[in-house]
Parts: sequence; structure tokens; C-alpha cells
Amino acid sequence: MITLLFGDNSFEVKRAYEHLIGDNKTAEVFYGEDIQVNDLYQLLTGSSLFASHRTIVIKYPSQNKPLWSEINNLVHKIDNDTNLILVDNSVDKRTLTYKTLKDTAKISEYDLWKDYEVSKAEAWLQEEIKNRNLQIDKKTLSLILDRVGLDQWQLFQALEKLVLAEKISEAEIDNLIDPSPNENIFELFENAILSKSSRVKAALFALQQNDDPFRVLSLISSQAFQLLAVFYATQNDNPAKDFAIHPFVVSKMRALAKKINETKLKNVIKLISQADTDLKSSKSEPWQIVESLLLKLAKR
Repeated sequence: MITLLFGDNSFEVKRAYEHLIGDNKTAEVFYGEDIQVNDLYQLLTGSSLFASHRTIVIKYPSQNKPLWSEINNLVHKIDNDTNLILVDNSVDKRTLTYKTLKDTAKISEYDLWKDYEVSKAEAWLQEEIKNRNLQIDKKTLSLILDRVGLDQWQLFQALEKLVLAEKISEAEIDNLIDPSPNENIFELFENAILSKSSRVKAALFALQQNDDPFRVLSLISSQAFQLLAVFYATQNDNPAKDFAIHPFVVSKMRALAKKINETKLKNVIKLISQADTDLKSSKSEPWQIVESLLLKLAKR
């Protein structure tokens, strides 16, 4: 049997792999970059002196292009008693090997959650909470998602920390769990909108140490879009549903929207649009563009 596990969601790939392997201590694990193409035939078709059934794992085989191509030639020569597991983070679906595996192997692809897949994250988080015998209500669950984001590794680590808490509360979440980049950017965006220049400068200095200006501007743009959607929403509108914005984020944006007027909001959108154009045209150093944008936003 041949199994291919791949995708940019390394958490789900790892979990699927561990589920397949279980407590199999005889599994033979190799890395694609370490395998010579000439040795692949013997590896996949040879027998074992210690077991009648073999489990062979090859991690990141597609990164060794000659090896990946050779797998296509050997797929039909693998013995029925051999369980081949291929684990990768990215696979070119245009290759002949992938097309052959699609017809002969069990393929599972795991993608990172998108921003609009909050409901999927909530369902997963509820199941993980249940497995740990934790008592968390829906509001607290939303607080965790809002603080951590949709990265499963970060959510998993957050739950591991919360297991140690005597009682899971908003204070414990703030104390034990580091805020996600989105949370940090919202605070930065909010301070800029509310003209708190000193806080903006302090946050900017921290971000410049280990962050990417293009990512920061992208997140700021996303925050501005959410604020725009909430600001112009009527009583009959549902921005959470219409624009796939998490309800907790909607509540924060509503609070912010009450503190600004339409003129201010239009100026925010205009300045962000100009900064995006400047960044794409490389008019200035990226961080300088982001810093200039935020200080303009913070100007009264």
C-alpha cells in the first residue's frame, strides 16, 4: 500500500503521519535528500530479515527531483507486503509521479486554514478541548481563537499551557498565551486610528526587530477592510457572515468604529491605498513607508 501525505499545514500532516505509524517500531524512515536514485529499487523491493511486512517512510521525496521521478517507475513493482508512506510539504501536481500516485495511492492533502474558515477552527478547538477534559465556554473559546489566530501549532501549544491553569479565564489567557500577529496589529492599528502616537512608535520599534513590513501592511489593510465593513453595516446587515469576519473581531471593530467619523475613515483608506502603491513601486525603504503610514494615521 502506498500513502502520500502532504500540504502546507505541517500540523495536520504530522498528526496524520503519527496516526499511520502508531507504535510501529520497525518502520524504516528515510529522507529524500539522503537517498541515491540507484538505491531506490533495492530499498522498495528488497525484503527484511526481521519482518514479513515492511513500513518504509520517505520524507520530502519531491525535493530530490531525480528520486521523485524514479518513484513513478517503481510504483507498480512494490511488494504487497510493503507499506510505503511518502510525507512532504509541497508536491508538484503536474509531475508524472503525482499523476501515477493519484491512481495507485491513498493521497491526503492538508492545507492551512484560511481566514474565513473560523467555524472549522472552532470545531477542531472544541474537539481538542473535549479530549483534554477542559471546561471552556463558547465566549472563552472565541477569546482563545482571537488571541492565537488560526495557526494549529499555536492553538495546540496554547491548549497545552491552559491545561496547567487552575481555572481558565480571560486573565489566564492573557497571562499564559502570547498574542497572535493579528492581535498585535489590531492594537497597533487601533492606537494609530485613535492618535496615540507614542504607543504606535513603541509598537513599530518592536515589529521592526523581527517582522516583515509587507506582512505588516497586509494585516493593516485587512484590519481597515474589516473596519470599513463594520462601519457601514446597517442593523439588517451581518458583517460576520457577509465578510467571513470572526464575531469577536466584529465586536472589537464596532467599538473602534464608534470612536471615529466617516471623514477619518475615508482618510485611513486613502493613506493605506497610497502606502500599498508606494510599497509595490519600491519608492522608499519598506519599513519607512509603513512607519510613515502609521504616523500619518495617528496625526490628529
